[in-house]
Amino acid sequence: MKTFNKYKFIENLKEEISNELSYNYSKGMDIDEEMIREQIYSSIENQCIYSYDAWAIAYGLGETDFANPITGGTCKNIYELAYYSLLEYTENEIDVYDIIETFETENEIK
Repeated sequence: MKTFNKYKFIENLKEEISNELSYNYSKGMDIDEEMIREQIYSSIENQCIYSYDAWAIAYGLGETDFANPITGGTCKNIYELAYYSLLEYTENEIDVYDIIETFETENEIK
């Protein structure tokens, strides 16, 4: 079975966000929380496209039942379980405001 490395996912996601922030900043676009959250949601969705990957994510995050970690309800399928489990994990590991503050400090944005 394919394994899911949650630490590598977070590392790659932070790099993607940093690249997106740099690109937007270079184009004169605003840096905001919504843009970062959309990047996070998109990355999570991309990870959960295939059932094989979704099972690996659920297993890698220690999900053994279909309880939705966000809503407390029951997930209808493996894709939903993987998505919400990965979203919960990501929200615990990535502080959007910290990313913005760090980026602004490093680029001396006021």
